[in-house]
Amino acid sequence: IDTRTFTLTKPVTLEHTLEVVASKENPLTIDLNGQTLQAKSGTGFSVITVAENAGLILKDSVGGGKITGGNAMQGGGVYVSRNGEFIMESGLITNNKAVRGGGVYLNDKAVFEMNGGSITYNTADDNGGGVYADDRSTFTVRGASVIKDNTGQNSANNVYTLKPLIIFTENGLSDGASIGITSGISPDEGRSVDVTTSTLNDNSGYFFSDNPDVYGLINAEVQGGYVVRLIPKQHTVTYDLNGGSGSKPVDSKKYLYNAEVTVADKPADMKREGYTFMGWNTKADGSGQDYKPGSTLYLKGDTTLYANWKEGAKYSVIVKSAGNGNAGVLYSIPHEVNAGTLIQGGVIPKSGYMFDHWEAVGIDADAITSTTPSGSKGTFSFSFIMPANDVKLTAHFVEKSPANDMLFAANAINGFNVTYNATGGSGTGHAAAVGAGLIAAALLG
Repeated sequence: IDTRTFTLTKPVTLEHTLEVVASKENPLTIDLNGQTLQAKSGTGFSVITVAENAGLILKDSVGGGKITGGNAMQGGGVYVSRNGEFIMESGLITNNKAVRGGGVYLNDKAVFEMNGGSITYNTADDNGGGVYADDRSTFTVRGASVIKDNTGQNSANNVYTLKPLIIFTENGLSDGASIGITSGISPDEGRSVDVTTSTLNDNSGYFFSDNPDVYGLINAEVQGGYVVRLIPKQHTVTYDLNGGSGSKPVDSKKYLYNAEVTVADKPADMKREGYTFMGWNTKADGSGQDYKPGSTLYLKGDTTLYANWKEGAKYSVIVKSAGNGNAGVLYSIPHEVNAGTLIQGGVIPKSGYMFDHWEAVGIDADAITSTTPSGSKGTFSFSFIMPANDVKLTAHFVEKSPANDMLFAANAINGFNVTYNATGGSGTGHAAAVGAGLIAAALLG
């Protein structure tokens, strides 16, 4: 159409795009007048096309008017051709679709001045759910302009800019303005993007980042005023012992979005009694993503990796006598335990007999510590650290004789060597003595 003013008096459904050819010097004005201008359902075109070197002014004198239903390759709501000019005073552009520029698409050297109105709930398969601005186009925003709740690539994508300084703000924005920004600069390049020219006023409160994990938004002071600047967001990786003890990995680096991070190894002294370290997980309960030490994590934000512990397998412990005495573990120790558990028990020889040796299966006898209480008449306690396998100990006794008494006394003084072999842990120590009363309890339990 080439008449200078077009006022809707009722809803209009278009069979094809409404092409504006009026010159920029004498542009066409479309007043929605509270009505709906929409593309016919099931068709594929922009609701409005501003032709090359043409000009369009959009307003809504009553309120409630909207442009909707467009579905095109570029500019589902409004497509502005090369050197075209589109001025939006009021009205709503909503629920349009396109590959690029769901609401508005600005072609080479196109001009878009948005002085008010809203562009919301439009979608793009690629970028620019609200507005797609070509790298040689000019986009000016003023007043209480709103561009939000638009999506591209199934995520927030309101105004897509291909270069810095694509959005100009003249005379500032006013209360109610809200504009989301998606940068075409890749975050892994580590570059900040100025999305406004310099102004005397701080306009940063009217803009927000569509991708806050990728870019943060600041008001940056420059010579002559302020600019709104998107800065690449830096992220951290933190490691959590998640119930364990000892050292934990520390990563002091700052990473950009989607950076490749090599997952840390488990420190040698990091452990959890009775558990085996299985790797790292993004959730404390192990329900998140698993990462093995040395694997690659693609960082999408500040991330905490929790130690993923698996309760150790249960192993049986059997302590008995071959005859002529009693031997057993404390009543509080179950028949099946985790590797690394301290096993304690006692031995009571029959009258006239004394302990001779252990018949040990699953553990070296030298790993068993013994302690003989004073006045015990051959009764003694023992302890060892449970290895990662079943253990069976059989106490053998011999009849007392002067020679055997001397041998037992020597063993009582020298004791046995202690070796800790704990799955998921390490360390050395000495088992406490178990008194004669506990020994009796062990044998009765």
